Amino acid sequence: MIQVLLLVVAAVGPAPGCGQAQSAEITGRLVRVGELLRQGLADETLCVLATDHAPHHYDEKEQAFDDAPNGIVGLETSLGLALTHVVGKDVIDLSMLVDRMSCGPARAFSLPGGTLSAGSVGDVTIIDLEEAWTVDRAAFLSKSRNTPFDCWELTGRARFTIVGGEVVWQSNG
Repeated sequence: MIQVLLLVVAAVGPAPGCGQAQSAEITGRLVRVGELLRQGLADETLCVLATDHAPHHYDEKEQAFDDAPNGIVGLETSLGLALTHVVGKDVIDLSMLVDRMSCGPARAFSLPGGTLSAGSVGDVTIIDLEEAWTVDRAAFLSKSRNTPFDCWELTGRARFTIVGGEVVWQSNG
C-alpha cells in the first residue's frame, strides 16, 4: 500500500499561500519517490492505492518532529486528491482508480468487497466527479486536523457511503 500523501505532494507541492501542516516536508527525494509511485500506478506494479487513516489528536502532534506520532488524515482527502492529481493528470484512468482503491485492497486482503456482483456485500461510494472544493481542515469529521493539503483546490468528492446496502454517511454539501 502507498500513502496518497507521498504521491500527491511529490506531484504538485504545496498550495500557494497555504502553509504545510506540522510534519509534512517536500524534498528532492520525495519528488523522486512520487515519480516512482506514479510510474508504479501506471504500469500496474502497484495494485492498491490506500491510506492508513491514523488520525492523531492535535495535542499528540504538537511536539518535536521526531517525537510526534506518524500519520495524517487520509480518509477525507484521498479520493479528491487521487481524482484531481492522479486521474486528472492522466496517470491512470477512473476505472483503474476505482480498482486500486476498492477492488485491489479487497483482493490483497482477501476481503469480500470490491465488487458489485449479485450477493456481494453492497459497499459502495457515490462520487460527484465534478464537484470543486477546497480542503478545509477545520471542517474534517475526523478527530484529527493534521493535513498538508489544507487550502488545496480539488475536483471530485464522495457524496454517499453505502455499507451492506445501507447509507451510512451522506455529504452535507
